[in-house]
Amino acid sequence: MAVTVFSRSGKEEYKWLTEVLKCDAGSFYISNTNSEKFRAEVNKCKSAILYHSKNRGRVNITDVTDSLYDDELKYLSSKLGKDNVIVVVDDLDDSGPEAKARILNNQQSINRFAKDLFLFTKEDKKDKKIQETMKPIIEILSGSINKLDCRLIVLYTITASTVVNAFSRRSFTNYQLALFWIVISCRKKYVGSSRPLLPKCPGESTLLTLAAFGTGGYLLFSYCRRFPSFITERFPNLYR
Repeated sequence: MAVTVFSRSGKEEYKWLTEVLKCDAGSFYISNTNSEKFRAEVNKCKSAILYHSKNRGRVNITDVTDSLYDDELKYLSSKLGKDNVIVVVDDLDDSGPEAKARILNNQQSINRFAKDLFLFTKEDKKDKKIQETMKPIIEILSGSINKLDCRLIVLYTITASTVVNAFSRRSFTNYQLALFWIVISCRKKYVGSSRPLLPKCPGESTLLTLAAFGTGGYLLFSYCRRFPSFITERFPNLYR
């Protein structure tokens, strides 16, 4: 499941949103008693839409009295990353830039924990150009998925390289290196792409980047050092 809509509204209220997005989006109903299920659901998706309708009374998403999504917005951002979370407010009287600026000024956590805020009136949803209006949302969601997929390709390429190296140049160090990347790859695949690869590690991205460069440098050095002997073995008459 790539995209999930999280809301205290029923899925029928934002059915128009998933239809316009033309994607197989999941949905999750947020209540005051299902926080554990909410966290489990977040771990299954790559990006999230936090949906709120003014039909519930007012725009009280976060940072205001009786706000509805303080904890949920922070958790989504911490697990998926700010760039993979957007907030949609529906059924407004005004969806113009001034209304958006006013909401962001009063509820600053939206800017802090989400990529962007999108507003819609009832008239907006009936507009034939709604697809054009939705383009920024589609681009954000598509971009986050593609970025994650590219990271997976790099991760699996490094893992495959270390495994091949371990079998071709058998040593305890090479086995350890291959095992490390196999564990990381398996955790990425089976635990969920949104979960940290290194548990309780705040500098995970930096450490994995350093590990990737270190592994690449080690493999390159190993093969460069071995290259002259490889040529001599394959072509014994080359230097005669």
